[in-house]
Formats: sequence, structure tokens, C-alpha cells
Amino acid sequence: MSERSRGERRSGRALIGAVAATLAALFLLFLVGRSAGVALGKLPAPGEALQMRLLSALSMNPNYKVGPDAMRTVRTAAVAAPLSYEPYFAAARAAEQAGQIPKAIRLMEESRARRPSHAATRVSLMGLYAMTARYADAISEADVAMRLNGEAQKAILPILAQMLPYPAARDAIADILARDPSWRAAFIETAKSKVSPADAAGLLARVRKLRGNAWSEPEGSLLVTALMRANRFAEAHAAWLSLVPPETRKNAGLLFDGDFTGARAPAPFNWTYTSTESGRAEASAARGGEPAHLAASYFGGAPIRMAEQSLVLPAGRYRLTVRARADRAQPSGDIFWTIACLPAKTEIGRLAFPRFTGQYAPYRTEFAVPAGCTAQTIALAGEPGDLSQPVTMDFIQLRIQKIG
Repeated sequence: MSERSRGERRSGRALIGAVAATLAALFLLFLVGRSAGVALGKLPAPGEALQMRLLSALSMNPNYKVGPDAMRTVRTAAVAAPLSYEPYFAAARAAEQAGQIPKAIRLMEESRARRPSHAATRVSLMGLYAMTARYADAISEADVAMRLNGEAQKAILPILAQMLPYPAARDAIADILARDPSWRAAFIETAKSKVSPADAAGLLARVRKLRGNAWSEPEGSLLVTALMRANRFAEAHAAWLSLVPPETRKNAGLLFDGDFTGARAPAPFNWTYTSTESGRAEASAARGGEPAHLAASYFGGAPIRMAEQSLVLPAGRYRLTVRARADRAQPSGDIFWTIACLPAKTEIGRLAFPRFTGQYAPYRTEFAVPAGCTAQTIALAGEPGDLSQPVTMDFIQLRIQKIG
């Protein structure tokens, strides 16, 4: 066996700890009658049937050891009720605890055959398959478990994200992502905090291949995020640009969609908007003679970045211009566009609005991008003043132009 294969198997074994946490969560759901199993409070069966179901429930707890007395009950129940899943589930947990993984898999598969809708059986098989590097089978069980019990996603998705560094596991995940499962977006968000650029690129390539090279924004966004986190900004921008639909690439100059038309493209080189109790912003479509614009409201009370976009401006001097109006001539706090270098977010330019008018008026400033500042962020920001007086603003024709 190669060192890589041994590494993948060791990784699979390590995942069982995370699987145990998943089982614990499902066990708690079981106790309150919300899992795919039968709630304890509703069990009408007396005697051995009740004992077996209690044992099956206890077996879902990773801290519970299935001992000799429990196994005698399991064997008796398996003979008395051969179509019941509980004896096989408990016996599989006992085999797993004894380190007999192939036997545990066979028994857990018998449990699945008798109760395909039992989420804990599916999660257990996911862990057992992962321990033996059967990643395609593990991911398939995870998919079914999350469809059976949506609340299991929070526990299962981090496990899948941990499997991305291993090619066989990554390919298996991509195979299901290409079918657009209900948990696709949630998985991408979970993976963003830990995936490497290489693993994200591999995932994207396989998903696109399986989807006929179709535009795959979720996986593409994952790659862009991984590259940004690694401070590989130029590569991130190139990867992002490849995801932008051809009809909207005309908006991709020094600044993307400065007219706030809502052009389709993922973050971070497109606008992201904030909506909190301190302020909000959104792109407003053209209507009734009004042009498309950025509609923003700052309520005061706390600093906020209401709209933001990443940039990759080369070193040099630039001019920032915009037209703006507001319902209040003089805001109580500070409203401004800020440009800062990444990743430290050191400010290199600011366009402030000490006063507004009720009609669109032009504003401008100049700034310099220093050498070594290979990426930047531009944001509409608000900082509170002495009074919390809300102000509503509109912005159009935001432009960045190179000087000289």
C-alpha cells in the first residue's frame, strides 16, 4: 500500500471521532422524539421489544458500551424479530467498539436493509465506510442521512469538509454536488473556512466536468474564497472572472458594476450588501425614470460597512468619483467610501460626505495604490456621531479611473 493510501486510511479512521459527535446529536434528537427512530415516550410494546428498542437507542450514544448482557438481549431479539433493525444496529455498534470494522459494516448494512429511513444507521455507515476509505459509499450515506434528518446537516457537513484533501473522497463529494442536493450551498459555506486552493480547484473541475462544463458558481466561489484566504489575489480574480457569465463581463473593469444594476457575479469582486440594525444597502433597479442606484440607509449607533467589493488595482494613482443624494443634508455621523489594501485593510483613500443635497451631486477624491498593495477593498461605510439620526442615501455612477 502506498504512503498516500495509508494516509487516506488514517484520515478515515480519524473521522470516526467526528462521526461519534454526530451520533450523539442524533441520540439527543431521538430522546425528544424528533429523530427518524421511534420516540421512547410512544413505545407501546412491553417486555423484550421495549428492552430492545431502549438498547438500540442507547447504542446511538457513542459513550454507551454494548456489553455481554446487552448482546444476549440482541441475540434473543434477532431470533424473535428477524425483520427488526434494532438488534443489528446494536450488534454493529458492539462490533465497532471491539474494533471489528468489517463485521460492524455487515451488521449495520443489515440494519439499513430493515429500516432504510433510520438516520442513525446511515450516519454510522458513513463513519464505518470512511474508516475503510470507502468514500463514495460514505458520502452516499451522508447524503441520505441529511435528507432524512435536516438537523443532522450541522454535524455532518463539517465531516465532509474534512474529507476534501483526499482525492477519492473529494470526487465522491463532487459527484453528489453535481446533482445539486439540497445541502449544496450549506456545504460550500461550511468548507470555505478550511478548504485549500488545490482542493477547491479539484472539486470545481470535477463538478464542472460532470455538469458538462456548465457555470458552477457555488464551487467556483469556494475556489475564489480559498485563493483570497491564501492572499493569492490575482489568481482569485482570474478564477472569479472565469465564473462571470459572458453577458456581464462588460461590467468587469477596475470596478465591477459601478452602476449598481445587480449584474450577476459572485463575491468578493462583486458587491456584497449588509442589512443590520445599524444600516443596510441594496442595489435598486431602474424604474419610473429613476436610474439603477445603490440605496443605503445608515441608522447610527455602530460602525458599519454597508456595501463592499474587492479590487485588484495595479500600483499607481486613481480618481474615485460618484454622484450621491440624501434625505438629510448633514448626517450626524460620518458617511464615506473607503479604499484599503488587503489583507491588513490599511486605508489608502477616503471619499467623505460632510453634506448631501436632495438632488444627485458629484463627489470626487484621488488616492494612490502603493507598490506591494496587490489587492484592495472598496466599501461604503458609516460611523456614528453624537446623535443617532438615520440618513437615507442613493448613489449612482461610481467610477475608478487611472490617472496618468
